[in-house]
Amino acid sequence: LIYRTHIIHVRRTNDRKAEELENTVSGEINSDTIIQKCSLTIQQVLEKSLVIYKETMVGLMDEDRRKLRSAKTESNALNVSTKRLKHHISPTLSNLKDDSVESGHYYVQAIDYLREINHCISFIVTPCYEHVDNNHKPLLPVQTDELARLSGEISILYNDSMRMLQEKNFEDFDLIVERQQNIQRIIEETRKKQIKRIKSSETGTRNSILYLNILSEIKNLSLFVVNLLKSSRDFELTARTGEEKSE
Repeated sequence: LIYRTHIIHVRRTNDRKAEELENTVSGEINSDTIIQKCSLTIQQVLEKSLVIYKETMVGLMDEDRRKLRSAKTESNALNVSTKRLKHHISPTLSNLKDDSVESGHYYVQAIDYLREINHCISFIVTPCYEHVDNNHKPLLPVQTDELARLSGEISILYNDSMRMLQEKNFEDFDLIVERQQNIQRIIEETRKKQIKRIKSSETGTRNSILYLNILSEIKNLSLFVVNLLKSSRDFELTARTGEEKSE
């Protein structure tokens, strides 16, 4: 309950900050304002996508149709939000100063990665919901354990990335890359185990399709989170360099 209350508080705080920032923007948008908007937006989307991902995994493991339906609804809402960000790129860039072109490039990259992250979440949520909603056989205990391990690694990756964005300190970026590479290795190992189960007829076709799809999307998700963090880092560094030159 305390954790849930904290998450709600953080979410409301971020929403309020975003609204306040939006209200202060008028006329030309400078690099500093864009940095703040981009950072807040990224944190919000990452936070929401992680919540949806966790909710989906728990719903799948517990065969909780209601929880999965809720995750699917939240995923659709997040898709609308990120699509709106994508549609507002042109107006935002048209108001940038001439010396902020490079910064604008990284801003576009960041928004693109936000969209890709949301697509990964959607490609995980929808099949999981349909699997349970159609009363297909549940995951094997060993599959549940494997996904739980991966979910723990994904949570750490997300949390470390959000911490860097909040603190605007990217000195440990290489550690994030190493963590993402470790997730890739775990996924490869898990995929091989699933292939062995398929060959020994331990799992059915629907189970295998769902499971391999989840592994594939988790792999993509981890990659896009790191790419998003890299674009955010380059965006802030480029913007700061541009401001220093203009002074």
